[in-house]
Amino acid sequence: MDIQIFGNVYLLSLPNNLRSKNSSFFLRGAEKIVALVLIIEDAALLRKMVQRILKPEGYRLLEAENGVKGLEMIRTHKPDCILLDLLMPEMDGRQVLKALQTEALKVPTIVLTADIQESTRQECLELGALTVLNKLPKPEELSYWVKKAIGISTQESIYESNI
Repeated sequence: MDIQIFGNVYLLSLPNNLRSKNSSFFLRGAEKIVALVLIIEDAALLRKMVQRILKPEGYRLLEAENGVKGLEMIRTHKPDCILLDLLMPEMDGRQVLKALQTEALKVPTIVLTADIQESTRQECLELGALTVLNKLPKPEELSYWVKKAIGISTQESIYESNI
């Protein structure tokens, strides 16, 4: 078995005799990316829905129900990607984005929001968000952006126009 480490991302390669076609553990038959994704969202139902999209892809998932707990988890666990709600109690998503900049915590962040105003989208991008997706994004859209955030090369997609 060969293990390559890229920050918090591990690339595992196994010999042919240890590979399993039926196992969801392997991506493209031999390699699997194990990346840590932090979901910062106050709505438990939405956190669960996002988990259902990302868990089958093999990501390790952490949850925080507000920005304060989210920032603590970012500092402690150093996730590869953050999924961030904007409207939350105690500390909202904008404040989290500002704190990431202030503390020079460079974690690719995808904002998930019900706010469809262009000014909100633009503000989030200016604060360092990779992209802004409307809640609840389509599974393939969320998957695409998470892969893009953690640096996995993906085929060109219609979602590229969201940048």
